[in-house]
Amino acid sequence: MSMINVPKMTNKQLSRFLAKVKISDTECWEWQGAKNSGGYGALELQGVTYGAHRVSFNQFNGPIVDGNVIRHKCDNRKCVNPEHLLQGSYSDNTNDMVERGRVRTKEYYQNMLDNQ
Repeated sequence: MSMINVPKMTNKQLSRFLAKVKISDTECWEWQGAKNSGGYGALELQGVTYGAHRVSFNQFNGPIVDGNVIRHKCDNRKCVNPEHLLQGSYSDNTNDMVERGRVRTKEYYQNMLDNQ
């Protein structure tokens, strides 16, 4: 799957970006601007809307490999702290979800049935 390359922000855009960030107690940079239907921050650059976490990663950590997703070490969809972000495959992201208990597994549903 090919994704649109995220452009680097100008100084003015970077100032606008940082103005929409609130640093939490967990050191997450929580996005206070627009969000998409999945709860991720959304930011328009050059007439295209990007995930705010993807913009942050690209700006501070470097380019995103074509087809990669940006994962959150902190499991906070609103977080745009570049230190909390890493890139990887869709498979890596799915493995993160399973390991951290954010996906309903066969065992989850079996436990529900057993407890009825």
